[in-house]
Amino acid sequence: MSLVSRLIGLDGGDLRRRAGLIAAGAAFVGVLVTVTTVFLALALHASLIDRFGPVQAALVVAGIGAVAAIVVAALTAAAMNRARTAVGTAVRASAFATLAPPAVSLALRHVGVTAVVAIAAAAFLAARRR
Repeated sequence: MSLVSRLIGLDGGDLRRRAGLIAAGAAFVGVLVTVTTVFLALALHASLIDRFGPVQAALVVAGIGAVAAIVVAALTAAAMNRARTAVGTAVRASAFATLAPPAVSLALRHVGVTAVVAIAAAAFLAARRR
């Protein structure tokens, strides 16, 4: 476990176990969604064969799948843009992100690296106790 993660109070073993469970659950859900989608497509194809014939039924099912993929891609892109905007807004609004770079460069010029690290560690520990 790294020094930084221990300083901020993270338990590496617990985080790895939780991440593994989440990854396994997401993989299982992905498999289930894939199997369900395949069977729904087969059922739709089978129900359309009587009305349109096998080739046209396959084209209808493929078209529906393509439209669904385009809609999901557009929604994902919109969600990613909203998240990127929200992160940028939060970083710009953060007083620490605004004031830290000039303060650190000023401290480095006048005090030195060792003192800046000690001051940053003390400030972090003081903020963590609140």
